[in-house]
Order: sequence, then structure tokens, then C-alpha cells
Amino acid sequence: MKLYESRVLERSENATSAETARRSLAAFAAVMKPNRVKSIDTGAVDDFRKRRLVGTEERGAVDPATVNRELRYLRHALRRAKRWKILADVPEFEFAKKPDKLPTHVSPEHLTAIYEACEHAKRPKRISNVQPADWWRALIIMAYMTGWRIGQLLALKWSDVDLDAGTALSQAEHNKGKRDAFLPLHPVIVEHLQKLRTFGRGNVFAWDTNRRAIWDHFATIQEKARLSNGKPMPKAGKGGHWYGFHDLRRGFATQNADKMDLFQLQTLMQHRDLSTTKRYVAMAERLKKPVAELFVPALKKPEKTG
Repeated sequence: MKLYESRVLERSENATSAETARRSLAAFAAVMKPNRVKSIDTGAVDDFRKRRLVGTEERGAVDPATVNRELRYLRHALRRAKRWKILADVPEFEFAKKPDKLPTHVSPEHLTAIYEACEHAKRPKRISNVQPADWWRALIIMAYMTGWRIGQLLALKWSDVDLDAGTALSQAEHNKGKRDAFLPLHPVIVEHLQKLRTFGRGNVFAWDTNRRAIWDHFATIQEKARLSNGKPMPKAGKGGHWYGFHDLRRGFATQNADKMDLFQLQTLMQHRDLSTTKRYVAMAERLKKPVAELFVPALKKPEKTG
């Protein structure tokens, strides 16, 4: 754990993911109380899964999605243990079965409401010639129309973007596919990114305060969002909370699953395993259409100021 903390978690650019990993491994340690890494075999992991699903006197039952998240982080830690020659091999184990239902995703109606509510954004406010509303609209539109994870978006640098050609490079170190991906950008995305262009060569989505605050600001924007009928946008995210950034990614998959084949969708979403992509696809046959025909949300043009 000391090695994993110093070599992996402390170096992670995603503070939320690192903290989730800590909680997940702590849960395994508390339930199974392993003395040595070598004692963690298939039986131990299977026992952990069953105990978490059923619950104990000390700890209540946990839903399958949470257990699977804990198992994913455990598997990642065990793979590192094997790489560092602490463990001979990573044990094989099954994940918890859960209802086959579509995860939460931002609907087109809610996207429009969030987009318009970006006018209430207060940060970032110390980036030269960049308005907070433009920053957020560009981030939200790129997330919704590329399916990129928030970590990839925040790590994207101007040196990896060619607005004239309409392309962007997602580097292997910043995506879970673990390979460089050179991907086309829809003209609507390019239009939004143009407003963020500065003379610097740093990050496209530069941020001027604690990175964790980005999630808080995203929730604040949603609090201000209003539907077309003037009513407040409801909390439609997981567990009745505000949407997270991953819901934008799922929105991309949901809206475009019938506009391209599985391999096109897998490439754009940069999934390592095709089975992950299949979760978002209801039918085996999908129409093959170019990126130019991606779903384009109905957006209200912000009024010019100044």
C-alpha cells in the first residue's frame, strides 16, 4: 500500500479517482484483513464480493455497482503488485451481477439548459481574454460531442490541437485505452474552442484554482439551469444528485450509438474492451456514418456583450 500510494495515487492527476481508490482498498482491508499480498487469491476476492453484497454485523450491504468499483481498484492495485514482483500473478475473479440498465446520462433537453446556465459561471476568471461562460460551454460541448473523460479534457494541451484541421490528440498517458488517439473534431467543437484560444501553449481548459472546485462549479451551474418551460432542471444524476462529467460522456454514447458501428464508437470513446462499448448499443447492426453526422444539440446562441 505504501508503494501504491507513493507511485500511483500521489501522482494521479485525478484527486477524486485517487481518493476512491483509497476507500476501495481500505474496504477490502477492513473486511478481509489480509496479512500478506500473497494471501489475496481468487477465493479471498470472491469472499469479499459476497460479504459486501450481503453485509455483516459491522457493515451493511453494498450495492453491486459500488462493489464492482471496489473490485476494479483492487484489480488495478494487484496488477501493480505483480509488476513490482510482490505478487506472482493476479487472481481471476468475477464481478457482482447488476441489473442491465442504462446508466444516467445528460439528455439533450438538460444539456441545453446547462449550456444556457453557463452564463452564471464565475470561474475561471483569471485567464486572459477568456470568459467563464465560454470556458464552460466549450468544456461541456467537447465532452458531450467527443465522449472524452474529464481527465482527458483537462489534460489536453494546445500543442495537441489543430483547430484549422479540426483534430485533437488524446495522449496514451491521459486515457484508459493507453494508446495515443488522433481524433477528428466536429465543427461545433472547433467553434467553441476558438473562443478559448490564447497565445500560450498550455492546457486548453486551463483552470485558475483548486481542480476539485471544477466539480463544485459544475453543480452550481446546474442549480441555475432552467428548462424550456422555465422550471428548474431536476437532479437527474446518479442517486438523485446533479450530473457528473461522466454523464456527459454517457450522453455522447447514448445519442450516437445508432449513428455509427461498434468499432467507430469504441474508437471515439477510446474503450480498451469492445464489450464496454456494447453496453451503450441496443442493436448489433448500426449505421455507419462519419463524424460530421454526430448528434448536434440544439443550442441557444449567447448574446454578444460589450
